[in-house]
Amino acid sequence: MRILSLKCGFPCARQFILCIVATALYGCGSSGDEQQDPFVEDIAIAYVQRQVPSDEDSNLVFRDAREPYAFHAGAALYLKPRASATAEIRNLTAGVFAAGETYDVKDLETSFDGSKLLFAMRAPEIPDADDEDQPTWNIWEYNLETDNLHRIISSDLQAEAGQDFDPHYLADGRIVFSSTRQRDINAIRLDEGKPQFSALDERRNVHAAVLHVMDADGTHIRQISYNMSHDMAPSLLEDGRILFSRWDNLGGRNQVNLYTSNPDGSGLQLLYGSNSHDQGTGDTDIQFLQAKQQPDGRLLVEVAPYNLETWGSSWQIIDTSNFTDHDVNSYQGNGESAEASLFPFTISTEDELSAVGRYLDVSNLWDDNNRYLVVWNPCRLREPGAEAALDETAIICTDSNINSADATEASPNSGLWVYDANENTQRPVSLPPPGQMITEAVALTERPTPTWIADTTDSDDSYGYLSIKSVYDVDGVDGSTDGITTLRDPLLFDYNQTPARFIRIIKGVGIPDRDTFAFNTSAFGPSGQSMREILGYAPVEPDGSVHVRVPANVPFTLAVVDAEGERIGRRHNVWLQVRPGETLHCTGCHNATSDAPHGRLDAQPPSVNPGAPADGEAFPNTDDSRLAIFAETMADTRARVLAPRELGPDLVYEDDWTDENKATKTESINLSFQNTVTPEESLETEIPVSSTCLASWESFCRTIIHYETHIQPIWDKPRQVLDTDGVTVLEDYTCSTCHDRTDAMGQLQVPPAQLELTDRSSEINSRYLISYTELLVRNLEQEIVEGVLRNREEEVPVLDENNQPVVDENDIPVTEIINFPLTLTMSSAGAANSSRFFDTFTDASDPIHFNRLTPIELKLLREWLDIGAQYYNNPFDAP
Repeated sequence: MRILSLKCGFPCARQFILCIVATALYGCGSSGDEQQDPFVEDIAIAYVQRQVPSDEDSNLVFRDAREPYAFHAGAALYLKPRASATAEIRNLTAGVFAAGETYDVKDLETSFDGSKLLFAMRAPEIPDADDEDQPTWNIWEYNLETDNLHRIISSDLQAEAGQDFDPHYLADGRIVFSSTRQRDINAIRLDEGKPQFSALDERRNVHAAVLHVMDADGTHIRQISYNMSHDMAPSLLEDGRILFSRWDNLGGRNQVNLYTSNPDGSGLQLLYGSNSHDQGTGDTDIQFLQAKQQPDGRLLVEVAPYNLETWGSSWQIIDTSNFTDHDVNSYQGNGESAEASLFPFTISTEDELSAVGRYLDVSNLWDDNNRYLVVWNPCRLREPGAEAALDETAIICTDSNINSADATEASPNSGLWVYDANENTQRPVSLPPPGQMITEAVALTERPTPTWIADTTDSDDSYGYLSIKSVYDVDGVDGSTDGITTLRDPLLFDYNQTPARFIRIIKGVGIPDRDTFAFNTSAFGPSGQSMREILGYAPVEPDGSVHVRVPANVPFTLAVVDAEGERIGRRHNVWLQVRPGETLHCTGCHNATSDAPHGRLDAQPPSVNPGAPADGEAFPNTDDSRLAIFAETMADTRARVLAPRELGPDLVYEDDWTDENKATKTESINLSFQNTVTPEESLETEIPVSSTCLASWESFCRTIIHYETHIQPIWDKPRQVLDTDGVTVLEDYTCSTCHDRTDAMGQLQVPPAQLELTDRSSEINSRYLISYTELLVRNLEQEIVEGVLRNREEEVPVLDENNQPVVDENDIPVTEIINFPLTLTMSSAGAANSSRFFDTFTDASDPIHFNRLTPIELKLLREWLDIGAQYYNNPFDAP
């Protein structure tokens, strides 16, 4: 076999492709007079070769990044001792399973000294077994020096406890990997009174896989990331941090971005990409799916849509040291361009023919020559008349045939090549036969071992801390009304006048699969928003700062609320976490429409909160016993001198800042479910908090709101004016009594304001009470016709685009029946979007509604709407 070494000129991508295809097709053949390969390298190469994935009907099957552990039988792991097309090939996984059984292999990774190989492998399918009884993905290791292949977790029971994949060595020899085990969060579920289970991702499609760390022998498995959807493809940066792809899918965000964390899960933060998903070749958003740091510090990243219906994608070199997005410099960045293609031609990121083919995998050889091991799928077309998707013959794309009307892409036949970025050449290493493809490869070369970051978290602690410089800091701009230094001075500003009074911490609720617990999805409500629990509230200090103790090892988000419990601004659509004993530092808030760096501390401008003016002095006109450190926030001073704020279910604020000799204290706030100061202002309906947590708020405590249990009773609570005898009802303002289809005499009526608040079953969805659908789902104008309450209808002529009546073939006007929708009273978008409801109770000119609901009832309604107005917020309480 003679292998050609061809160099193709650039920027002519077509010439390059034809050159390397010619090398593959015409330079290789059956072995006869073999000549020495001029590209012999003493580098061992491992790669996955497989049957082209197809279904039972021989239709091609493609990957979807949102299903990262899908099983496609028919793969094997191969080793070449040299990166040469003539080198011998050895099947490393042959013999692991019974002869004739097909299994799957993926996610190759090497140790830093090049002596070991990590990968994920899944055993063959068990015929006729249910999904939950099928084998899981396991992590395996091959030692090149000892020729030893073994599964990392030796125990069959432990190995099958979750889908384990995407392994990568840490600097100290441990292994980080992605897994559906959700090990630590399962222990917390027990504290919450729930069974242990692997929660589904936020699409409720497959179990969410998040990052775990284990020792080299498979022991001491610990969860380190707490996303509600997948955390995938971890690798290690030279500074010791873990780099990975996170599926941000909260609140409809639905994008995969690059994140970093320390090996113990602390220091989690966004690295790159939240505003860069429109940088593909077409209209489909790209995602950042695989990232590996290169010798020059930049990242090599795969960019592709979630489910590109072809094998292979595009690869970019991204400068994250200077950029947070493709056109957004970090605060101290000075780069000219964030992204550059690895190849000198454009690769399509759409479901269309890509003339230059696509690359399934790319990895740097770390040989100081700017060379890469690549898995390349050339552009190939089915031969005219071929019908089978898994065709064994194909023709190479040319300028003429690729544009023909019947051009159809052939099945993939990707091979392994070495690409020289300096010389712009590509040489074959291994080319599979038709019907086969190589999907990924690694070179077992030595590369620098990253810095080791020691664990700092305390596994015995169930709390961490959230520290925010100022909620008034919006993308590096002071968004307060009068300036932070004015707001914090009680002599200059009345703290009652600022809307930002409390921070609300909200936890995501894991959703079980149907085998664990089957419930109707109507439990989520009409908006389909996933379930939420409130971890609690803490005051915002006068300068907008926050320092509060929060539960560790749970996914949480936050909201700033006013003195009545109404969220200010939009929802915060990113999951945060703190590890035990960790303090999560935030500068401030972010404008949803801004692309300014946010969530990455080293990329943001300095805080606009100047902090304390001097060491050893109190903040102006405040309690002089609280001596601050220069530049310290009020929250940090309070946490250091007294203690960090604690979460609780209530909105409680007592001004302990103001020096009464210099200024007037701010009015207290006490919106409590059980108000010990003024018991008559307590919530009289069922409280959405356990009695244990009301007595003492702990890390496992939650406010859990269900519509039928906690909201409907507000409408049914008697609100009557009694005579002096305490029995005779003079006036009845009970919500469900007034807003009913029958009046006080039992006669049929149109409910006042076209709104029924009774606990009857809804005609729209019998799983809901009618009050819920009237408030949030549908509200059509009603009328009484012949003693029946029905939706108002009217027959109207159908008009064409010129606003003229449409007539039929007999010249008779065509008509249609229309209803009359009313504006919904409430919105699942939040309390601020439900002003039509809340304004009714603050309008003194409306004596029927004015002050009829108590402040604590209104607070409960506001927080329920703010978290999404779900029907249930615990799946195990749903029917």
